[in-house]
Amino acid sequence: MIAKLSNKFSLEPLVLELVTLNPNGLVDDTKLVCSVKLLKLAALEAASVFLNSKANKVVTMASDGIPYATLVADLLGANLVVAKKEREKGVKKFHTVEVQIGDSDVVITAHVPFEVLRKGDRCVIVDDLVRSGETQEALTKLVEEAGAEVVGYSFLLAVTQKWREKIKEGVPLHVVATFER
Repeated sequence: MIAKLSNKFSLEPLVLELVTLNPNGLVDDTKLVCSVKLLKLAALEAASVFLNSKANKVVTMASDGIPYATLVADLLGANLVVAKKEREKGVKKFHTVEVQIGDSDVVITAHVPFEVLRKGDRCVIVDDLVRSGETQEALTKLVEEAGAEVVGYSFLLAVTQKWREKIKEGVPLHVVATFER
């Protein structure tokens, strides 16, 4: 039913109403990630896209995407995996990857406790915003390093098209809205 409604009634206008450019020209999706009702609707739509993927993990980076990823994981009956930029002191063993941001000297580091991401897991990578794709590339590499499989991606908001070359091809993709500056 959600898939049929999504074809007739797009969430994109509702999402875009909650997104602005800040004074520095950067996308501000604060109102979007705080709108629980809209996040629930987007998560229902995402779950309908990935329902047959047999995903057992939803993977996100520790950031504004956690609320959305949590809702998607719940609807898919999957566990949530949150990658962090720093290692937790109490955890002994991690999957860790580093991805360079463009041509800069800046590197994204992502750590996930070894026990939460295992060989054979089927993962949907979820985030609130995708711009350059480096975070999603790091999460993809993290999943693959663990011997798990990326079975889809879901983003609330896509800015630019650069990110498309950073994600795995041939897997289902769900983007709620595209923001053009």
